[in-house]
Amino acid sequence: MHVESISGKEDAVSLLRDVLDNLIAFVGLIDMDGRLLEANEPALIVAGIDRSDVIGVPIWNTFWFKEDPEAGTQFKKAVARAAEGETARFDTRARTAGAGHIDIDVLMVPRKDDTGRIVSLIASATDITERKLAERRLRASHDAFLNMVTGSPFGILVVDGNLDLLVVSHGARETLADFGKLVGDNFGDILRKFWAPDIAEEVIGHFRNTLATGETFEQKSLVDRRGDTGETVAFDWQLERVDLPDGTHGVVSYFYDFSEREQIEAALLESERMFRATFENAAIGVAHVAPDGTWMRVNEKLCEIVGYTRAELNEMSFQEITHPDDLETDLGFLTRMLDGGTDEYALRKRYIRKTGETVWINLTVGCVRDEAGKVDYLISAIEDIDTQVATEGQRDILVQELHHRVKNILATIQSVASHTLRSSTDLPDFKDRFMGRLQAISKAHDSIFDTQVGSAVLDDVIRDQFDVYYPGGMERARIGGPKISLEAHVASALGVVVHELLTNAMKYGALSTEDGGIEVKWSYRAKGLDKRVSLSWRETDGPPVEPPTSKGFGSRLIEMMVNQTLGGTFDCEYLREGMSCKFDFVVTPHDQPKASPDR
Repeated sequence: MHVESISGKEDAVSLLRDVLDNLIAFVGLIDMDGRLLEANEPALIVAGIDRSDVIGVPIWNTFWFKEDPEAGTQFKKAVARAAEGETARFDTRARTAGAGHIDIDVLMVPRKDDTGRIVSLIASATDITERKLAERRLRASHDAFLNMVTGSPFGILVVDGNLDLLVVSHGARETLADFGKLVGDNFGDILRKFWAPDIAEEVIGHFRNTLATGETFEQKSLVDRRGDTGETVAFDWQLERVDLPDGTHGVVSYFYDFSEREQIEAALLESERMFRATFENAAIGVAHVAPDGTWMRVNEKLCEIVGYTRAELNEMSFQEITHPDDLETDLGFLTRMLDGGTDEYALRKRYIRKTGETVWINLTVGCVRDEAGKVDYLISAIEDIDTQVATEGQRDILVQELHHRVKNILATIQSVASHTLRSSTDLPDFKDRFMGRLQAISKAHDSIFDTQVGSAVLDDVIRDQFDVYYPGGMERARIGGPKISLEAHVASALGVVVHELLTNAMKYGALSTEDGGIEVKWSYRAKGLDKRVSLSWRETDGPPVEPPTSKGFGSRLIEMMVNQTLGGTFDCEYLREGMSCKFDFVVTPHDQPKASPDR
């Protein structure tokens, strides 16, 4: 039993590393105290470190994160949450070789055993450096625009829906120098002091009309006395509604004396262009949505994600392109927002593209409310995570296969030990036989997952599995069919299928008794470029067979290998005399098929 445990553990660790090394930027196995138990090779390579530098070290003290206290705090919180059964996700920075850093999206999930008990944690990270760079550039663009406006020598004001001042240019500050700090003050109150009451209310009315309708207002040569100083002033001024960075409507006011008119008009055009560029060049989908779900305004990135044009989306609602299984959850969040229970929500959901395909997205929704607190419209940010979700699904399949493979290895070793013990004369004889068979099992295990060996004969692929996993060789098996050479990837996949069928027969089927037998037959047919092999696996004289109530991972693995890798079909019947399976698959033979005698 000691030899079995060591061998099984080593095989499991080796296979785990192979799996992790082919996944996303970083995947690690962590114990309940946050210590790193295993990490994939790409994460070590990018940091220029050895596995021994980080294994057994708390994740927050590893090379990647130990110099960043904030990252350490994030990981400690994530470990605590995952240990309680929650999924934790956050963005942070990771150190790379030299003085480099990358931005990463970290996901921490609990790993449970068959009883549902959390036994360890799995951390994965995706490189989001490019996305973060795009966001920083977007912020820099906005800051540059703001700096341009505030530094302008011309009169420019930006107010929000309450007429509170958001941006005041240098020229406007000079005009309104008697009114204090300005930014954050209500411009309506300032106008009532600056102008006589009738003119002030007229100007405020123009601001509110532009805000409500989006209509541009322009007036040439407003000439009158100031209400506070009595000084006569003259302005050309113009109002336009704009979309503010937070998605709400505001009003920009340009005012200037006659000599500066052309320069201010140029600034007006530039400001409008920059506002449009901010919306259109966002790295994610951005939309304004009516409370009933109708699309009001969408950017090009959202059109790219869902496959519809702007014109098409403007005639639709988000409900029409949301996957039916996700709609109820989304509408539940929306109802809570409309009822005043929240001002924002986020969820992972699916859209149905115009082509009918499904695309996974991260949706973040905020809202703009009117003075009465009623939702005016929604601001939606949509991030395409289809590739990420597919990667997570593949990771789950690999983890399941790893778990299944380890259990099969242990069961196989137990069976080999039992058979070897019955046929051995004494303990030294048992030791020699058993160690030899363990080495053979290891070699066979490598061979069925090796797709770089060139080619193999179909007959040999089957016999090799029997020779290794069933002591006594072919005494209870009849194998026959034409000689066919298989390409490496076909031989590897077929080896996995035969391995699954054989280990199942040893545990539950014909080879679990003293009298059972197996017959394996195959035939070859070619029609033009379509070349296929039909193979049957039939067990006899074993224990009574009952159809399973549910499909295990081994059965799903066989179907996946036959259907996806071999491009074939698989069918299995549970007859009273034993299990009978038939499958065919595409093959490109290297040799002319010829009969192979039954043995």
